[in-house]
Amino acid sequence: MRSPRLARWSFVSALVSVPLALLGCGGVVVRDVNTAPGHNVITVVGRGEVDARPDIATATIGVETNAPTVGQAMQDATMRMNAVVTSLRALGIADQDMRTNVFSVNLERLPEPPPMPVAPEPPPAKGSKAAAREMAPASAPVAPPMPGYRDTYRVANTIEVTLRDITKASAMFDAAVRAGANNVYGLSFSVDDSRPLEAKARDAAVVDARARAEALARVSGAKLGRVVRVSEIVGGGGPGPMFAPMAREMSAMPPVEAGQIHVVREVQIDYAIVAPDEDEDGEKAAEAPKAPPPAAPAAAAPAAPRAAEPDDR
Repeated sequence: MRSPRLARWSFVSALVSVPLALLGCGGVVVRDVNTAPGHNVITVVGRGEVDARPDIATATIGVETNAPTVGQAMQDATMRMNAVVTSLRALGIADQDMRTNVFSVNLERLPEPPPMPVAPEPPPAKGSKAAAREMAPASAPVAPPMPGYRDTYRVANTIEVTLRDITKASAMFDAAVRAGANNVYGLSFSVDDSRPLEAKARDAAVVDARARAEALARVSGAKLGRVVRVSEIVGGGGPGPMFAPMAREMSAMPPVEAGQIHVVREVQIDYAIVAPDEDEDGEKAAEAPKAPPPAAPAAAAPAAPRAAEPDDR
């Protein structure tokens, strides 16, 4: 048989479940957790968002060459990449902000193009030796020659560049392409130290979670208790890369806009819910001792008898 206390908390849990559809709070659930005897828990997800101006940019810049031999392909790629790195250094980009992330050599076997068709010769004149040969029995057909293949080597060399002055982004791409780069992609903006922004977004997420939990407790007729569990939801929001393929023949680079980055943090917090007349631990609040009734006023002492005055007669 269920105790009256458990029955009362089941009723409170039902009251909390109903307002969820009314509030429309995404990521808010109510569930029973045996963290404390007889306690139900509101689980809420708080979200904090912070916008900031980026201060660094990253991009991948590379060269790709093709040649009939490995040595020629590598020599071409090396000369062009050296020119690209020199142009980036001229913009003030330090060596520690350039890191090779891809270097590959691949053999590609390509079929030779088919031979060009030849115009047929005119038919021989009657009575000629060529005409006599045509009248001879035909020999077995000869299979056409197999198409040939040619080998070519592809060399790719790319570096990841960190630009600490984002106002030079367009100039960086222009200089790299003019120096021989034919692969430019993966442009993205961020902040060099994101920890202060993450902490600010996390604080906002905790405040948001508390507000959601208080709203649920209020409409359910209960009271928010102590925090049972806190966890941070890892993942999500960062600036997405801006894909920017560019050809070597481009004579002018388009302007690059950094915009703003969006930092998001989410936390999940479990709050205990208690009855309005209980404290955060679910215990009945102690009643203040009643003041004793005021004492009755003391009775006035009887007046002393008046002494007889002497007779002057």
